[in-house]
Formats: sequence, C-alpha cells, structure tokens
Amino acid sequence: MIILKTLTKERLTQFFLDDPKLICFGLSDDYIVNLYENKEYSLSENSKYLGFYDNNTLVGILKYELFTNIAICVHPYLSSKLHGKGKGQEIGMVTYNFIKEAYPTLTKILVICPESCPKVHAAVERFGMKLEGQLKDTIIWRKQTEDLRIYGMNIVRDE
Repeated sequence: MIILKTLTKERLTQFFLDDPKLICFGLSDDYIVNLYENKEYSLSENSKYLGFYDNNTLVGILKYELFTNIAICVHPYLSSKLHGKGKGQEIGMVTYNFIKEAYPTLTKILVICPESCPKVHAAVERFGMKLEGQLKDTIIWRKQTEDLRIYGMNIVRDE
C-alpha cells in the first residue's frame, strides 16, 4: 500500500538523480540543467512536496500548489521502474484522497502538462481527469516552445 510522507530536499534530489529516465520524462529543461549542474533539485517556492512510499521505499514524489482559492495543481512523479505496472492508479487515488482530506474547501484538482507528453495525457485520462483547456506557447520543453494542457477533476465530497 502506498502512503504519503514528508521527505527532505536531499532525498527528493537523490530520487531524481537515481532515475535518469524519469528526469527525461518528467522535468522541464531548467530543472534538468540545475539538477545535473548543481546536483540539486530546484524547489519551487510556491510548491509543497511529499514522498510516495511503498513499504518504506520511496517510489514517487507529489509536487502540489494552490492554483486558485478553490483549485489545486498536482504533479505526481512515479519512479520509471514502476511505469506500466499499475501503480499510477494507486498514486492517483492516494493523491486524490490526500487533497480531499487536507484541503476541505477545494473543489477541483488540476494537472498541467506539456502537449508532447502523451503518456501523461493517457495516465490522467485513465484516472478520470478531463481535458479542460490549453495554454499556447507556455513552456520551453526540450529546447522548443510547447503548449500546456490543463486537465481537471472535481473533488466529490459527501454532503
């Protein structure tokens, strides 16, 4: 069973350095440069970070930040060794339940990702998120300007 726990910046950095495939799939160009040049993951000042642990083994990272007063943007990173092994759905549920419990006033969860990441699109769609919009020419991804897709899911609360 996967659970969320706090983690240090050093552990977060090492998680990415130990997984070059995940770095390539999941980090933007500026994060990659900083990670390799400085051997340090650049924490975003607006984001919070937790670790996904399976039997005390760090298997992923949850990066999240408030987007508006009723929506939160999440970016889960799963170890590339676990891609295609069915853990994405479990991480999705852990994320959803954490946000639902920790932020009782929020009504929507968002995932924002580059247009050129079809595996991310497929994963969030499998989880039930819907494409809600697109931002044109919004990120430098692999040295090219890319559009960003915005996926959303309403948080269902018991009345």
